[in-house]
Amino acid sequence: DVAPSRGLGDVYKRQGYVSDEEKTAIVRHATVMVNPSPMESLSLLMLEGMQSRIPLLVNGRSKVMKDHCRLSGAGLWYNNGRDFRKKLHRLLSDPELRRTMSEKGPAYVREHYDWEIIIPKLRTLIESI
Repeated sequence: DVAPSRGLGDVYKRQGYVSDEEKTAIVRHATVMVNPSPMESLSLLMLEGMQSRIPLLVNGRSKVMKDHCRLSGAGLWYNNGRDFRKKLHRLLSDPELRRTMSEKGPAYVREHYDWEIIIPKLRTLIESI
């Protein structure tokens, strides 16, 4: 585990598997949500974080997550370890930035992923097959 050796022991906790109830509590009490996967596409956890007003920090090699952060204004992305530390520090030390980002998440999720948006898109897709 590299977090403690890099000075992140007080802000990072590796969870492993957790129940849905535990996950909900962890998300609700998070200051920042980090998704380090370079291979992630649409991350349901990322959308849950946005809906819960948690600012995001995602791996910039994931084009989909990076685009969600860019389009929503609800998160930042990093490109390497140094950039990760810089942006994590920025998020943790700037409550105004976190507040601004947290306000944008729910609106983005509502605008793009509410059932009233998704169902017509799915219906159109299915009918086109």
